[in-house]
Amino acid sequence: MEVIHALKALPATQRASLEYWLVGAHGKENYDKLLAAAAADAGFPVKFIGDIPDDQLGATYAQADIFAMTSMPHRHSVEGFGLVYLEAGAHGLPIVAHAIGGVPEAVVDGVTGLLVAPGDTPALTRPLPGCSSISRSAAGSARRPAPVPSAAPGVIQLWPCLGNPTPPPLARSHD
Repeated sequence: MEVIHALKALPATQRASLEYWLVGAHGKENYDKLLAAAAADAGFPVKFIGDIPDDQLGATYAQADIFAMTSMPHRHSVEGFGLVYLEAGAHGLPIVAHAIGGVPEAVVDGVTGLLVAPGDTPALTRPLPGCSSISRSAAGSARRPAPVPSAAPGVIQLWPCLGNPTPPPLARSHD
């Protein structure tokens, strides 16, 4: 809902070329009703797409210019890692997200997207005028696999503690 409020604050010329899609389920408590009310008063088209089968997600991402998901803490839950951010980045989309929970592990601020503090609604639209530079960056770097630290040293160190005298052979990645 915060994204809708941020987009409403854009100049009318920008809102005129805007269409906001909400993909996935939004049924937590009365959130879907609040979204519908915000959408009705948005001043630009808001489409509730709903859940999309996995085999159709690529086509949906291909139609998007930006991926925005502003996770918020809900009771005792917060976004753990956010695979959907990686998925959007793998499709070359710049990402606008809250810097919360594990999201900063999936979104590189200023490279694959923009991380904004929760509650800073105006900051959510700051990248829009210069979005093409983030988009080019996201398309290049988000599609490359991120470096993943190897667990091998830890496995070798712990192997004797598991009662095994000789560590197993380790597979090498092909860089």
